[in-house]
Amino acid sequence: PSEDLTHSRKRQMLSPVPNRQHSNIEEKVQLPVESTSVLAATCLYTVLQHVDHWPIQIMKAFAEDSFGPRIWVDDDRCSAIVANLEQSIQSRHDDTLTGAMVSAAEKAD
Repeated sequence: PSEDLTHSRKRQMLSPVPNRQHSNIEEKVQLPVESTSVLAATCLYTVLQHVDHWPIQIMKAFAEDSFGPRIWVDDDRCSAIVANLEQSIQSRHDDTLTGAMVSAAEKAD
């Protein structure tokens, strides 16, 4: 047997799915929505975990998923970003309450 592998055999060995033949190089692979959501959440958390205020678009996506299909909000693999977003909402709520209390106290004086 020759030491050189044929081109198709090399592609078969590199295939993510065992024993899968690549008949079309331009074949598209679609990830399930859940996998894409987890990947996006992980990337966003990694990049933005040290930001004081999350961008409004991410907060909006969090709210939409929380009140909608809950694709990534309930996924354990997204727990880090969900906890951080929840904490961000709570701290904004606390800041609003504190500001309102200070304002009310100033008016009372």
